[in-house]
Amino acid sequence: MSKERIQGQACVTEKKKKKKKKKKKKKKKKKKKKKKKKKKNNNNNNKKNNKKNNKKSKIKMQQKKPIHFLAML
Repeated sequence: MSKERIQGQACVTEKKKKKKKKKKKKKKKKKKKKKKKKKKNNNNNNKKNNKKNNKKSKIKMQQKKPIHFLAML
């Protein structure tokens, strides 16, 4: 009886290991897709931030210009 049980358990563990390996591969693929999405979002955020910063710098330059003109006079 004990030999049969051991053989049965060994078979079960082999099957489980194969299933786990397949699942891990699927998870890796999903992670790669998520990373690509994050990069796109970061690029979009960077573009938005750059636009905001450019607007702020333009406003600052506009505020400074009249002062410079007054200083020149």
